[in-house]
Amino acid sequence: MGSILIGRGARRPFGTATEYPGVSPNAGGRRVKPLSAVQYTNISRTIDAPIDVVFKVAADPSEYSRAIPGIEKLEFLGAANTGVGTKFRSTRVMKGKRQTMDFEITELVPNDRVRIANVTHGALWDSVFAVRAADGRTQLTLTMDVTPPNWFASIVLRLIRGMVNKAVAGDVDSIQAFCESRKR
Repeated sequence: MGSILIGRGARRPFGTATEYPGVSPNAGGRRVKPLSAVQYTNISRTIDAPIDVVFKVAADPSEYSRAIPGIEKLEFLGAANTGVGTKFRSTRVMKGKRQTMDFEITELVPNDRVRIANVTHGALWDSVFAVRAADGRTQLTLTMDVTPPNWFASIVLRLIRGMVNKAVAGDVDSIQAFCESRKR
């Protein structure tokens, strides 16, 4: 059984819930592997709120859905509502279009980082929200890596990079505003 690389060092075998659908198990008698992951975006904000508040918003899908405008529906796809292994589906409206995506929390270190993976149009997105204390405030950094399933997808991802970065920066700004309005 083969495996794919998710982020920086974590390997997942094919056939798990986080199977990468862009990988063909057999293409002309040889294994076809996805392209290498590339860092797609890296956004940082210093938030005037305690680290535990910021981390909870980034790591808890219920809190995150309250912080981000446009999320209409959140449903959990298993028994877990938070923590490693939590699978959830989020429906949101962006630029007038309804979009539904499935996510899985693949790593969680309390008050340090949470890794969330999803597959959209065959591309594996690996997002890490990291927090650290910064002079009585909290620095939140979101790093997104993407593994395109093929060269065509790689080109498309380059073409839409600016649009995606703008949307992701807006989400991080929304987290900042939400946390600062809730600080103790």
